[in-house]
Amino acid sequence: MRVLVVEDDSAGQLLLKRYLETLGQIDVTDRGDEAIEMFTRALDQGKPYELVCLDIMLPGISGQEVLMAMRLHEQKHGIYGFDRCKILMITALNNPSQILSSFREQCDGYLPKPLFYNRLVEELSKLKIYLDPL
Repeated sequence: MRVLVVEDDSAGQLLLKRYLETLGQIDVTDRGDEAIEMFTRALDQGKPYELVCLDIMLPGISGQEVLMAMRLHEQKHGIYGFDRCKILMITALNNPSQILSSFREQCDGYLPKPLFYNRLVEELSKLKIYLDPL
């Protein structure tokens, strides 16, 4: 499985990489614009990401804008519904309007910070993605 972690906090990057390492290839970026480039390049090369863990608060372009761009690129490639990448939004903010907005923009799940392994396992299992125990 190919996974993209988009997180501007280095501790969060390391934690997610550690938690997700049993899934396969983990790519990491701290910038939304770079995440869009990586996601698009992967689609163009026929090697799409299957999971994206996307922080909502990023410098420059927001995680929600990144989410919209990723979904648009999938549509351009004719990828819809269950064939799309699973995108899990992550944030330290407890803002119900952001949560609703993320789901309107077609995220697949939402995980609040601080990140705990058991919460991640629970959220990913809803998406039929299973982690090996730590």
